[in-house]
Amino acid sequence: MAGNHGIGLCVVDENARVIEGRWDVTPAIRIHTELHRLRSDARVVIHNHPYYVSLIAALGKLPELVHQTGSLFLDDMCFVATYDGEINTASRAVDLTHRKRQRRNPCQSRCRRCRTDLPEAVYRAASIERVCELAYHVMLTNRPPTSMNRADMLGMQESLIERAAGVYWAGAARMTIKADPDVLT
Repeated sequence: MAGNHGIGLCVVDENARVIEGRWDVTPAIRIHTELHRLRSDARVVIHNHPYYVSLIAALGKLPELVHQTGSLFLDDMCFVATYDGEINTASRAVDLTHRKRQRRNPCQSRCRRCRTDLPEAVYRAASIERVCELAYHVMLTNRPPTSMNRADMLGMQESLIERAAGVYWAGAARMTIKADPDVLT
């Protein structure tokens, strides 16, 4: 990452201290440092607050998985019902990580995902928003959604991870390069 300061990258050490880059880092960086420290599978950690994910969480729910893309998150979500403040210290981040250690992808009332592969992590980050948007619109109908078969969902989950993440990543890269060819310099 050295030399990439023009595009907004910072390098932090394992204690969340900026060692390279000219930007401040959010106190929530502790979520990242502690996940990396406590979980060897946490190679890529994306932390964001997409609108529909936040909306579903504000309703005190997990999204209903009503479309095949939702299979990507089967058995991978949890809801923390009590918001007890910003995760801005190592001890709070450790507590959050331990509370959700049973899940492959810890999440609080917002979106946090750990993956070993950048294309999959980005695909999941984009997909969770679509899954929550669809779930919210289904909720607005006041009708129960059609159930999906768990075995089919497990098969779809594997397929999405194996194929869709790479396709999504390649398409997003092409669109980014087309929009700004200088992104690669």
